Formats: sequence, C-alpha cells, structure tokens
Amino acid sequence: MKIGGKYRGIIEEFVQHYKKEYDFYEMVSKLVAQQMESSLHEAGIRAIVTYRAKNPERLLAKLYQRNEERDSKYSSLDDIYSDICDLSGVRVALYFPKDRDKAGDIIRENFTLLEEPKLFPKEKETPNYNKRFSGYWARHYRVQLKDNSLQDTQKRYVNSKTEIQVASVLMHAWSEVEHDLVYKPLNGTLSEEELAILDELNGLVLAGEIALERLQIAGTARILKEKMFNNQYDLASYLYDKYGDKLKNKRQQLGNVELLFRLMKQCDVNTSSDLAPYLTPLTFNEDVRSLCDQISDNIIMGNDKRYMIYSKLKSSDLSSDIELREAMGEFMVQWIHLEELVSKLTVNQNIRTRSPFSVNNLKRIFPDSELKKVLELRRYRNLMVHGVEFPPVDQIKYMTNEVERVCKYLENKKKM
Repeated sequence: MKIGGKYRGIIEEFVQHYKKEYDFYEMVSKLVAQQMESSLHEAGIRAIVTYRAKNPERLLAKLYQRNEERDSKYSSLDDIYSDICDLSGVRVALYFPKDRDKAGDIIRENFTLLEEPKLFPKEKETPNYNKRFSGYWARHYRVQLKDNSLQDTQKRYVNSKTEIQVASVLMHAWSEVEHDLVYKPLNGTLSEEELAILDELNGLVLAGEIALERLQIAGTARILKEKMFNNQYDLASYLYDKYGDKLKNKRQQLGNVELLFRLMKQCDVNTSSDLAPYLTPLTFNEDVRSLCDQISDNIIMGNDKRYMIYSKLKSSDLSSDIELREAMGEFMVQWIHLEELVSKLTVNQNIRTRSPFSVNNLKRIFPDSELKKVLELRRYRNLMVHGVEFPPVDQIKYMTNEVERVCKYLENKKKM
C-alpha cells in the first residue's frame, strides 16, 4: 500500500501519541464495561462483557486503510481523532439474541449516546464474494460516560468516546474469525473455498441464533409452568414476558431485578403465585418509579421488618453505621404508621384505588394545603428507599418529624 510521506507522517505521529495514552483508553473501556456489566446483571440479562483499548499495530494498519478510502485525506491529528471512535471498545455478547433491544435501552439509560447506533448487516453494503447468508448481525453504539456516574478522580474520562458492540455470543465468535481471516489476512487472500466455508459457518450461526431464541421462549414457558423463580434471570424473563409491551410503550424502566429477587427470597416470595398480589397495584402511566421499585414497594408496604431488609440489601454499609441505621429505622416506623392511617381512611371512605398512595387517593384525604407536603414526603421516601445514596442523618430526622406531624393530622381527622 502506497502512502504519501505527509499522510504517513501524520498517521505514525498519531499512533505514537496514542501509545502514550493507551492506559487512558484502557481505563475508559474498563469503566464502560463495568457499568454495562452491572446494569445487565441487575436487569437479569445474561451476557459476557469484555473490553479493550485498540491495539497500536492494528490501529496503524486501520488508519492506512481508512486514509486510502477517504475522499479527504487525514491532514491533522484532530482529523484522525474525530474519525476513529473505537480507541476504547466494549463487547456485549448476549446469550439470547432477542435481548438486543433490552441491551440498547440500558445503553441509552446509562451513557450519553453520541449518535444513533449502526445496524448490521448494512443494506447498501456489497460483499466482496458471492455470499448466501446475511453476514454480521449486530448493533454498534458510540457513547460517552455520564458525568454523574463517575467519581471525582474519574471525571477526566467523561468526554472520551467508546464503541459498544452488541451481538449474540455466537455472532461475536464468527465475526472475530471472519474479520481476522478476510479483512486482516496474515497468509494471503482467502480462496473461494475458504470464503464458502466462512459463509457456511455464518449460516450455522444464524440457525444457532434461532435455536437460542427458541430456548429463551421455552425457558419462559417452563417458568410459567413451574411458577418457581430460581434466579434473577428467571424473574426477569417472567416480568419481560408479562409487561414487556407496556414497558416499551410507556418508556418505563424495568429496574433492578437482581435486588428485587433478593428481597423476594428474604420475604419468602418464591413463586409467580406468591408474587401475584404485589403485581395488582402496578401503574405504567405517570409513575416515575421503575417496575421493580414498584413491586418492591408493594412487598414491603406496612411491614417494618421488610423495610429494613430492603434497606440492608441496598447497602452493606448500613449495618456498620449505627446512627444512620437508627435514623432510618425511626423514619420507617413513622412512615409505616402513615401508610396504615392512609389505608384505613381509604377503606372507611370506600375508595377503590390500585394504590393507597396514588395522587388521586391522597387528594380525597388531604386538603390542597397539606397534599403538597405529603407528596414531597412521598418523593423523599422513594428517594431514600430506592436511591443510590442515603441522605444525611439530620435530614432523615427532620423528615421523620414531618411524617409524624402528618400522622397526627390524620389521627385527628379520624376522630372527627
């Protein structure tokens, strides 16, 4: 390949500069992979997540090739930086191909999407040999880390681009083989026979993906029949099968299935029949809580022991912070009392509602002047119970007093 001296100099300068920043891009890809792996696990999606920074020697060869294909040749280091998006890369190898949409939703939720994903196979892409099968099926996302997902010492990674490749386990394996043999041949151009074998393998992979989809459907059917949740993946399959369309249409998140599963085990909610009563009050319109948060709330509502179980599951540090634990305990005692009072007033007024703490229900119990304060307390309660971090102890104590004040208001209302 003939490369002009000017272009060669820019490309080689870029690669030398990249070698000095290799550890930086390795760390970016690691952070993206860790967030992706954690989110997939919480959502009950089986996958293998790997990461890497671009190999300098492969990068050099890629830049030479891309420069030849470009109408406008590289004229500066910034040209190359803006053109290359996979200096840091993450691969998500899904056990089940049908989980591509779910993985895409997780990416959009957890990262800054720089552009719409690239879909493969491309309709306009013409293969360089007579293929019978469609080739590589995947989605590639260009993302950046979100500032609020990083610690202060990690903020310098926020503007770096990462490519996340999402495909099935089988497709990733076939793609790796084809890419190295066809596009980066070390022993010459492949023969027609070798290309035909790769095409045949692609057909087997596509057939394998169909089998994996059938396996996923069969697994969901087994769960429905046996009614037993053995792990968070069984629970996720059940919830997706039951509420998938509503989640997609309402843009509501599924939430942390792994945490919900652990709560269910602690509370002896082991089967779909056990779970059924806690699914009845679910809402999909204006509720900002995830589906799993709503289910968790229904399980712990009115039960101080379950409240504390849930709090401990969310944070292993809680048990070692005595003051925080006591403050949260006092808040929960008052909140549970408030739930009991609201529920009793609901029964007394013959109000038919899916949730005692729905806005419409609360409007019947509280005047406008008090309703705003109660809704603020409810938002605070949701933040404390479902948030990532616990509020300061002084703030918890203040809110506890506010809940106690509302309880006294309702107690006086009952006497009237």
